[in-house]
Amino acid sequence: MMYSGHETGKPSPLVVWDARMIKSSGIGAYLRGLLPHLVKLAPEYGVKIGFIGARKELEQFEFFHHAACHYEFDASLFSVREQLFFPRLPLASAYHFPHYNLPVARKCHFFATVHDLIPLTSPKFARNRLHRKIVSSKIGAIARGALAIFVPSEIVKQDLLERFPDAAQKTYVIPYAVSPDIVPIENNDRARAIFQRYGIKQPYVLSVSIDKPHKNLRFLIRAVGELIARTRTEFPLQLVIAGLRPPDKKRLLQFCLRETPWLTSAHIALLDCYLSAEELSALYAGASAVVQPSDYEGFGMPVIEAQQTGVLVVLPDLPWAHSVAGEGALFFAPHSVESLCDVLRSALRDESLRQSIIDRGRSNVERYQWEKSAHGVLLVYGSLLGTAWPR
Repeated sequence: MMYSGHETGKPSPLVVWDARMIKSSGIGAYLRGLLPHLVKLAPEYGVKIGFIGARKELEQFEFFHHAACHYEFDASLFSVREQLFFPRLPLASAYHFPHYNLPVARKCHFFATVHDLIPLTSPKFARNRLHRKIVSSKIGAIARGALAIFVPSEIVKQDLLERFPDAAQKTYVIPYAVSPDIVPIENNDRARAIFQRYGIKQPYVLSVSIDKPHKNLRFLIRAVGELIARTRTEFPLQLVIAGLRPPDKKRLLQFCLRETPWLTSAHIALLDCYLSAEELSALYAGASAVVQPSDYEGFGMPVIEAQQTGVLVVLPDLPWAHSVAGEGALFFAPHSVESLCDVLRSALRDESLRQSIIDRGRSNVERYQWEKSAHGVLLVYGSLLGTAWPR
């Protein structure tokens, strides 16, 4: 399916997105945030947007119904079927891959988004040596072959260019943003129902993350567990970790039983289910603080989601955290249980400090808008595919 052409009389270029990860957490949030604006704004740039993925998942999103085309394909990432039999669409001017799962058998122009290089920048966080080799090979192919590469931050751009100088003239920083659906919940009855559904009791500290080594969730459990043990009467806290996958929850439960046996369900809630925007908004808005203790993030979307909902953010004193949070966070010494406990204790006691950081966070999040990011992507599409500038 093609749209009509523009001034030149030529058909409008069609960029087809691999949208199979639309329901996932990190990359899925990127797709759900960017694609609605991309589809809406594309006509201004003489570009059309199509999708590859499972219709039963994509049709749940309004923007899908305004796309130029759709091709049904639900092969698993990195599967033989994906790598060797990825759809070849003759009308597509280019594909856009939002992950480094670049098919081996490809004869097409393509764009790509590289979210981070964690397996390469921090080898201890790679699953094994083979994992590192695969990531290096795939990102190397992207660096050599992509029309353009989009990254979410200057930190990721620097990491990419240090290892893959071929990407130097084709890498563009396009930040993430926050979904407009992530907003404070004003209906207290709705919020209480959500808390009851998931066994959450205020006051609580929230983290939104899957379980990977660089996410440092075990450190977070130890630190908040230590704070709970020290201040049971002053701060009867609960730790809530949302965004987990079922295997993540199983591993963390085993860790808690082994390392922090004093933590009961009254002290910790591990959520391994899909959360709607309303549920996630309620969790953010009801938290006393959001803590993201990662050693490295390509961006760190939960940081700005928390800032948008008006909650205190606490992060490790690391470059990625300062880059995304600006002055809208409190910082602790990485991997220091004592430092994180001290920061949380001070913030929970000092309301003026909390409010000052929350206000700075609200100001910081204004830097990030999905519409602005979509314009940035479309400008690159337009310049490389030969379409008209915005009309």
